[in-house]
Amino acid sequence: MENPLEIVGVDLDQTFLTCDSKLYRFLNTLNLNNGKNKASKNFVIEDCNYKIGNLNKIFKLFNPQSYVAMPDAINTINELHNNGKKIHFLSNRPKLKPIVKMTSQWFKLNNVQFDKIVLGCKDKLHYAKTHNFNYFIDNDINICRQFTSNSDIKTFHFSQDCKENNNEFILVSSWNEIKSSFNRQDNIKNFEDEKEF
Repeated sequence: MENPLEIVGVDLDQTFLTCDSKLYRFLNTLNLNNGKNKASKNFVIEDCNYKIGNLNKIFKLFNPQSYVAMPDAINTINELHNNGKKIHFLSNRPKLKPIVKMTSQWFKLNNVQFDKIVLGCKDKLHYAKTHNFNYFIDNDINICRQFTSNSDIKTFHFSQDCKENNNEFILVSSWNEIKSSFNRQDNIKNFEDEKEF
């Protein structure tokens, strides 16, 4: 019997992308949800619908080419996707049209393979549980602790400082370490599958 596709959830900012903005951080603290969801091909916006008047004009100043992926992040994600994993990116980024457009453009320009991008995701654990995630990668230690305390989802804490762990989650400092961890797990699964025959 073939195993169902495994789902890998990935936090966007400061985990997959290096971009950081005071304006994004401010907007991420807002919770303006009217319950509407919109979707387009390979780009799914769920869980929020921000309406903040003239702030849309400010976002025209942002340029998707200025976003930078963490070293080896794109190659790792594309390899995982090519090996049959579903990739869902989750972000607190608000669903303002310019942010949606810039995020979508960046993924297209950089040929990132994925299945969904979810913006305005204020409760990543709930989303991950309801969508049957197998893995989750985040730079926020508190979110990683929330995942390990409240789910069986294998959690990677992405931290370039690598200071604390206590075996709560898989601590990684690079995307190459994430790739190696998945390769080890896939090799173990393949070995176990061969033993069954």
